[in-house]
Amino acid sequence: MQEPSSPPIRAAIDIGSNTIHIVVARCRPDTLDIVEDQVEMVRIGESVTASGEISPQKRDAALAVLCKYKALADQHQANPIFVVATEAIRQANNSTEFLENVKRETGLEVHLISGTAEATLTFYGATYELYTEPNAPSKVGVVDLGGGSMEMVTAKNMQITWRTSIPIGSGWLHDRYLPSNPPTHDELETAHIFLRTYFQGMRLKHQPPVLIVTGGSANSLLHLAHRAFKLEMGISSLTREDLVLCEGLLSALPAEEISQRYDQPLDRARILLAGALIIQEVMSCLGLNEIRISPHGIREGILLAYERFGDHWLENAEENADTSHAQKETSAQTAILKENIQGESFVQSGRRILLD
Repeated sequence: MQEPSSPPIRAAIDIGSNTIHIVVARCRPDTLDIVEDQVEMVRIGESVTASGEISPQKRDAALAVLCKYKALADQHQANPIFVVATEAIRQANNSTEFLENVKRETGLEVHLISGTAEATLTFYGATYELYTEPNAPSKVGVVDLGGGSMEMVTAKNMQITWRTSIPIGSGWLHDRYLPSNPPTHDELETAHIFLRTYFQGMRLKHQPPVLIVTGGSANSLLHLAHRAFKLEMGISSLTREDLVLCEGLLSALPAEEISQRYDQPLDRARILLAGALIIQEVMSCLGLNEIRISPHGIREGILLAYERFGDHWLENAEENADTSHAQKETSAQTAILKENIQGESFVQSGRRILLD
């Protein structure tokens, strides 16, 4: 009897606002056997927030990571190697130049994907293990909290019913509203008010009973809860109370102490409070007291999409993306994000806009 052939090995790299992340896996249409999962904190979005461009320092750091990841994928004979770029690259004035540098220095072709495609691919990745459960929920939501944007998806019986991408992320919120270490009381209060106002303005109509949250901040907060508050290691969910405890700790101690005490990378520790605030506000808007945390996201989604749809994996993620509703919902919020009077700090600008 002929033995079944081994599943193909493929790789997916995600160039995000905070991190660059690679997954190498043996791939089937419904499951992945992950053999490599590595992430580096580069914070490309930090320079984009400050100047509108990817700085030479961030470019060089990103190129070094991508060269290392290409070598890792080649070591496993992964083929193809998919590379996508998201919010920070979408927003950078010099994104074309950056992508050309990546192609020239590494040979990697980068797909600059839309927010709706990002949401779809993240949904595939964050939910594929969920539906192996015997009593998987029929309705589910997925939130991917990145450094420069957040994708939100709802689905029924694995069919997407709504999706959107908004330009708020943990790095973005930190850089604009929480610059002190630790943040001051006024900074924290302003960030809370901004988020509450923003999400209330979205008027979210889709309220799934189960919410899966993915992304570096969500997984780091779960790790923090395990270490700091003795959350049982087998638990992969967080309650609102857990997040309030995390917020209290992160707002009381400097990032260096958080990093040393609780085994967090320093750059992640700096922006983790912002992630906790955003997730809490999403839970409040959706009326949820508990969320599930998934370690999987867009990278796994890309690999699954390729096994299901072949070379049309990205077209599938983009198609039928009715973004008009989401754009109407978030147009006012986007205007708020971009508005800033010359000479004002971001905190001053945020207070002025909220008062208006």
